[in-house]
Amino acid sequence: MWKTESSANTSADHDALWKLLADADGWPSWNPGLSSAHLDGPLRNGTTGRTTQANGRKGNFTVRELDAGAYFVNEARIPGAVLRFQHRIAPVDQARSRVTLGASIEGPMAPVWGLIFGRQIASYIPEAVRQLVSRAEGAGPIPNKHLQDV
Repeated sequence: MWKTESSANTSADHDALWKLLADADGWPSWNPGLSSAHLDGPLRNGTTGRTTQANGRKGNFTVRELDAGAYFVNEARIPGAVLRFQHRIAPVDQARSRVTLGASIEGPMAPVWGLIFGRQIASYIPEAVRQLVSRAEGAGPIPNKHLQDV
């Protein structure tokens, strides 16, 4: 197994954080690892989507776990492994939340895939957390077309 994770505490509004996380089309605005992303419907278990990484590599994913407002995991199948991205918001106290973004690769080919692109993922996740928090802290109301059914 290969794994990386980054977290930050923030005073940003919880709903603003969740709207940014739930809006796949907006991920590239705060995630430097992506140039485009799209979710094929509302954020819910089983919804599919696609991404284009900053390096041009395209991929498909499926939402596999969801606790609306708190946590979701999207996963992509790669030869011999499963790549999962975790997105989590947890209360720290009444005024702050902790945002955590993580990625893991599991399966017989995980060590190989970790070497091939794990370092790249690990290099941009801390910056993605910083930019997500910065965006949410400066955000007013954030529209999100995919939240209507969440």
